[in-house]
Amino acid sequence: MKHDAPTYHILGAGVAGLSAAKLLRMRRPESKITVYEAAAQPGGRCRSYFDTRLGAVADMATHVILGANKNALSLLKEPVFSGFPPFYDYARHKRTVFFPHHISEAALALFNQPLRETAPGIVLNTAWKLFPFLPGCLKVWYSKNDLSSALIAPLSAYPDTLKTGFVLKSFAEADGKITKLFFNKACVEVAPEDKIICALDAQNYARIFQGPVFDFNCIVNIIFRTSMALSFPGRKPFLGIKNALPQWLFAAPGFLSVTVSDASAAFCNDKEAARNVWKQICEIRGREAAFMPPYRMIKHRRATLRHDRKNNSLRPDSPVTRWKNMLLAGDWTMKNYPCSIEAAVLSARRATAEI
Repeated sequence: MKHDAPTYHILGAGVAGLSAAKLLRMRRPESKITVYEAAAQPGGRCRSYFDTRLGAVADMATHVILGANKNALSLLKEPVFSGFPPFYDYARHKRTVFFPHHISEAALALFNQPLRETAPGIVLNTAWKLFPFLPGCLKVWYSKNDLSSALIAPLSAYPDTLKTGFVLKSFAEADGKITKLFFNKACVEVAPEDKIICALDAQNYARIFQGPVFDFNCIVNIIFRTSMALSFPGRKPFLGIKNALPQWLFAAPGFLSVTVSDASAAFCNDKEAARNVWKQICEIRGREAAFMPPYRMIKHRRATLRHDRKNNSLRPDSPVTRWKNMLLAGDWTMKNYPCSIEAAVLSARRATAEI
């Protein structure tokens, strides 16, 4: 007796969920793949949008992929690399070399918290993964308001169906399997042979499936709309900064994007913080801060898990859940990895391999 091909229900259209759809399509081309996304568009925090204040398409956050991130790089068709960034010490008003003066700044960018607060397992695993590719680490790709076109749109072509605006509310189970998924728009029946890959963020997974409750760290991104491409000390398109409010500057045509990891109370007042950041940028560039250009400040309050011992210990050891037909994906599910695009793709590989 011939059985119909199973349906794979993927919850969440971020990088992990869409990567899982791609891997399933490559391994099981006959299968039906449906992705459900709560937002109106796929991508999660890793996407572009049209900003009415800036009058242009911008990224929700500047994302960086190192040359050593082979899994993340596999998603990009033709990545254009920039060399490793120069660093600038704002307190001393001079350029400095990376090693050993800026290990703490690099660690803050990798882990979204100080190195001393990061779980040893994450630090050691990151060092191990980067070390063999040290020359590759000096190659850096960063998004230039093209996250959706470069990353999300190509991945979105792999599911048979991508249903946006589908907010998962609850589920039904029987005999150790999930049998129904209750969304705001419909109830989806899960057939006995079907599989579910849950690629929800950690907070929503905890809310719906009673998973672990984590602490999070914030990232602040400020996008300035500029009339020209700006230059920095070192003549590179991006710059790492020490002893200043802005930690990383990324230039793109018509834009200057600022990233601040583990953002503090200094960003409570958006306008004042943006003005102080712009003033410091002008001082670094040796220019007068005559006026502040249009800007957008985006606060990602749950950008990453806190990468300390407590939160790392709560992360799952495998993609297997207590339900026989559901597996986990998402960067937060990868114990001993920093939350990143690389971890998201690895989690998708792990979940689909389990199937």
